[in-house]
Amino acid sequence: MSDSAPLTTIAPTVPVIAFGMGGWRISIAREVLSPDHLRARYDRFAAGWQARIDRLQFEQAYEELLTRADVAHVFADHTRPIAVLDAGIGTGAMSTALCRTWPGQVALSGVDISADMLSEARKRLKPLVHSLTLTQGDIERLPLPDESLDIVMMAHVLEHIPDPARALAELFRVLRPGGVLITSITRRSWAGAYVQLLWRTHSVSIGKAKSWLNAAGFTRTKALPFSKAYPARKFSIAYVAHKPL
Repeated sequence: MSDSAPLTTIAPTVPVIAFGMGGWRISIAREVLSPDHLRARYDRFAAGWQARIDRLQFEQAYEELLTRADVAHVFADHTRPIAVLDAGIGTGAMSTALCRTWPGQVALSGVDISADMLSEARKRLKPLVHSLTLTQGDIERLPLPDESLDIVMMAHVLEHIPDPARALAELFRVLRPGGVLITSITRRSWAGAYVQLLWRTHSVSIGKAKSWLNAAGFTRTKALPFSKAYPARKFSIAYVAHKPL
């Protein structure tokens, strides 16, 4: 019989408070929701999730953002469908906004942890896209070839992930050189603090978000606040970054 003690698995955490005091470094972290817990929570909220998004006018905010960012000019050839991944697609709010503002057709892939969210996304997006492939899975292990996508989108996903660098490395892998990453992240605000506490997510400053994207290899990273016309501005800020040619 072995006398060695069993190893204890330490749950992943995200920092809540961290500060220095003299020679001390003090930090408080909180365990993230496990994948099973997160999946169950999103399944439970799926039927009413779009109503929440509509109240905050996220789709309108995304449409205005995409128009202002002028991502379409990066891709001169609009005769072929643009290859897009929505990672953590939810009910498809950001994808819907892209379809409504894109000058050509969209070949859309979506990945989400929640089967019920994917079901809602399928109903809303199927009439809007050239082709639609939805997969329940993990964005850190995407079932996609290297350099196969023109645009990768991600709405309020990075802050949920204990190690955002791993997810960004995977998104960088599947994006073609010259491709564009569009993401929204919960902003630091009173509304954002509520989201952070409810969902146990990272608290993400603009500087931290940019450092994550730049460390993953993205360039020309810009932070784009939503228009003041939309309540979504209180909760989120968007970022656009490019994979170098």
